[in-house]
Amino acid sequence: MLPASLNNLLRISGIIVSAFLAVLPWLITPDSDDPFLFHGWVVYAATAVSICLLSVIFLFFRPRQNQIPYARSFLLLFAVITATTLMSNFIVSLRTSLTWLSLMVLVGFLRLSRHESDNLNVAAMVALSGCLMAVYGLIQAAGYDVISWSSPYLMVGTLSNPNFFTAYLSLTSIVSLGLAMNQAYRYKLTRLIFWSMTALQISAVVLAGRAGSLLTLGFGIFLLTTSFWEVRPGKLLRRSAFISGLLLAIVLTGAYGLVYYATSTYPWETSTRFSHSDFPVITRIINWQMGYGIFLKNPLLGMGPGSTPYVMPLQRPPTGSAMGLKEYNDDPHSWPVTILAETGFAGLFGFASILAIVYGCGTWRRFKNQQLEDAINRSQDAETEKDSLGFADGHLSWKAVLIVVSAAPVCYLSGLIGSGTLIYSFPAAIILFGLHNLFITMSAGAAPTRPANLAKTTLAALLTFAFNGLFNNSFSILPLMVFAALLLSLHFSVCLRNVAWKRRFSFLSLVFICLPAMYVFTAYNFQIAYHREQVNLSLGERMLQSQNFSESQTAFEAAIQANPQSLKAHYGLARALEQQNRLDETQDILRRLDSMVPNVFNTNFELARILFERQQIIEAHKYALKSLQWNQSPRIYDLLGRILLMEGRQMEAEKIFEEGLQLIPPYDQEIVAIDRIRLNLAALLASRGNYDKCQEYLEQIKSELRENIDYMYLQGMVLSRNQKQQEALELFEKALEKDPQNTRLMNAVGFILTLQNSDLDRAANLLESAYQNIKRSGAPPQSDFLMIVHSLGNLYWKLGKLAEAREMLELAWSQCPPEWQKLKSERLESLKQFYQETGMQNELESLEQKDALPQEPREHE
Repeated sequence: MLPASLNNLLRISGIIVSAFLAVLPWLITPDSDDPFLFHGWVVYAATAVSICLLSVIFLFFRPRQNQIPYARSFLLLFAVITATTLMSNFIVSLRTSLTWLSLMVLVGFLRLSRHESDNLNVAAMVALSGCLMAVYGLIQAAGYDVISWSSPYLMVGTLSNPNFFTAYLSLTSIVSLGLAMNQAYRYKLTRLIFWSMTALQISAVVLAGRAGSLLTLGFGIFLLTTSFWEVRPGKLLRRSAFISGLLLAIVLTGAYGLVYYATSTYPWETSTRFSHSDFPVITRIINWQMGYGIFLKNPLLGMGPGSTPYVMPLQRPPTGSAMGLKEYNDDPHSWPVTILAETGFAGLFGFASILAIVYGCGTWRRFKNQQLEDAINRSQDAETEKDSLGFADGHLSWKAVLIVVSAAPVCYLSGLIGSGTLIYSFPAAIILFGLHNLFITMSAGAAPTRPANLAKTTLAALLTFAFNGLFNNSFSILPLMVFAALLLSLHFSVCLRNVAWKRRFSFLSLVFICLPAMYVFTAYNFQIAYHREQVNLSLGERMLQSQNFSESQTAFEAAIQANPQSLKAHYGLARALEQQNRLDETQDILRRLDSMVPNVFNTNFELARILFERQQIIEAHKYALKSLQWNQSPRIYDLLGRILLMEGRQMEAEKIFEEGLQLIPPYDQEIVAIDRIRLNLAALLASRGNYDKCQEYLEQIKSELRENIDYMYLQGMVLSRNQKQQEALELFEKALEKDPQNTRLMNAVGFILTLQNSDLDRAANLLESAYQNIKRSGAPPQSDFLMIVHSLGNLYWKLGKLAEAREMLELAWSQCPPEWQKLKSERLESLKQFYQETGMQNELESLEQKDALPQEPREHE
């Protein structure tokens, strides 16, 4: 056994580490792109303390054999993580693998340091942390908060996201409910406290209304209230956890493989059975498809820890936007798929083996507890033996928590402390609670207690966490992963006896002395680089929003220096450079980003947009086509259509615009792009004289584009066609005030003034200015040019300038393309009327011989 002093040091260190891990979700990280940045520092610090203590103890002592059942699975997982990290091409794999290994070390350390008498203390700290978090969330729901969060949701706790908040509360609710149901207590007040905690946490989860967390909570309560699933595995599965782990890994891989096959072959682009309310489910299974596609690239060892943000865009389906996917998806939102993608089947095999050990230990403890109960009940002195066992809450004190939790709000309201101190007083109270109860237990001496049924509670909580992770990204959220590691260590502590040590010295153990320094050096360098990256990312975004673009550029460049593979930093730098009109450098950064991960953040679209604005039409066309191959969204169809219009290819542009209307994503930017496409189609149809279809498209526009001058122009044209000339003139005049040099608006106002035979001098000034402007514009749209020519012809006719009028009217008719049949027919009728009213009979007869188009009532565009 360990010496008493060393044993007490190890025990106290274990409780301190457990307390800090229990309150880790309360940690708040300001001014960082990663809201859980400080959590990483705590994990590495706790691991460093653990390694220091174990490296000293292992010089002279070793735990006896077969006391750590998950040791082989941990070694397998360690080997797989190491191999995949060495094979990875991504810098992020180094820090991610170190985080995973740190959590494994913490689980091992807490198993070695914890005593049976401390199990209820740790479980109570977990329940208390969840209870206080639930109270904070309920206060937020009432509209009161001492901190301004950048979330549109009210109930986020200190986790910045309602999904993370409710997932955490769902798990702590299971622990609280298990403590209330399945444990014998000396005091009725103890049970009442745990029931109250459970009620508060469940209320917060229900009030938050997150469907996934409600399903998770229901699953956990189902496990706690039933026992049919607590069946010991057969002899074959008990022989080795690797057999059970292999079967579980095969089942999970096959299940998600079926999902991958179903989603990758389903005709999403032609299906009309889904509405926007179905998108959350659709996007989730598409994320699984993308993650599984990464796994198929390297099925054995995956692409490396933390690699999914870099390789998932490669698996994004082109119609992803129309199915509700965001431009950038960095997580498969399922722990089996994440593990398969990053560590391959070998990694999932290791994790599944650990899960099998968790279940096996839980059912074994239930079997042993039942045997013990039966033995006591058969004994003649059964009641005496039961009474000789102490109660679990005999050394549980709530005084420290009550004092701090009561005093902190009073001090805040009195102005004695600030909001930060108020928030951190609650985790401080939990840590004080754990240490206080530890010292009470140690001073009273270790006395046997009644068999605790915490094994079922911790097993249900761990299975609930695994269930939640099947359809959520809990595996990627550090506070939730740390919470799972704490529950894992607690589960083994309640299922197994205290660790027995033996004295053993070996010179090879001197190697352990080097581990603390090596770990601290590695962890610090990885974390400080990540810290600088995340802080500068946040600073760069804030500077962008405040339009301080030079400072934003500096921040993003610092983030790139900390992590040369930072995708967000490169994209942010490109935006900052564009705002400074440094477009050549912007294009270089976007091309570099595209070479790192093709089309991440829609880089090809951004390049095409910038090149189009710079009138580099050929290059813009090339990148627009590349973007369309990766992401078929309305914004890209809109841009490509406008490029084709600039190239004079109107029929192809119309076809592209119509394709862009087939799929409508649920995002504001894309909805506005859809309206822009409708506006462009309406303009094309108006230029050909098809005003009925033009009006249909205009009526479908519901966004702020209704205030756009192009919309106002087309709406005025429709009014003019409906003989509402005065309303059309008012609308044209309003638009012309916004853009006095717009040739189409100048033509529209001039034409109506000519039609009304009023203020012909102003009409002449507007139309002649529009004619000169459009001739100077280089390659004007043919429809606009011919429309102004036709209006000038009518004006000159009114003014008696017959030669000029004839020239203009003949030009407007002869240059009109044959495919614009309706418009060509109208201009033919206008020219015929001119010939008739001016007595040019020979020209009229010649015109009728040239063209036999059917006559229609005269209308003007």
